[in-house]
Amino acid sequence: MDRQAAPLGHVPEHLVDPLADALGAALDGAPAPECVLGPATVRGSGQWLYAPVDGLAELSDEVFAATEHLVPVTHPQPFRGFLVLATGRVPAEVGGEPLDGTWRPTEVALVADRSAPGKPRLVDLLTLPLGP
Repeated sequence: MDRQAAPLGHVPEHLVDPLADALGAALDGAPAPECVLGPATVRGSGQWLYAPVDGLAELSDEVFAATEHLVPVTHPQPFRGFLVLATGRVPAEVGGEPLDGTWRPTEVALVADRSAPGKPRLVDLLTLPLGP
């Protein structure tokens, strides 16, 4: 299965419980993957600074397989794991800075985007634990 990104953006309230049930069933007992940060920061579009994260592909496949019947992928894009480090006016010189690190996440969160123009607001709708 190709890994696909399906940003939910605004999650309608009527989908929260079915998404929670689908994700809970799919991730019950799922092991925590090893995430690898780096190798360098990326400055995207001058407005974002992020760090690539490898190790989430299998977990991503599980999430998309479990939720596709509720939130169909209409504009397929390759899945890319990343950690946002900064937003706004990101100086060009901070892109490409080396970094590294590893960790195992303890949970997965379903996050809704409730932002308005100029007012970012992300809301955790639910979290699900991952195994050791």
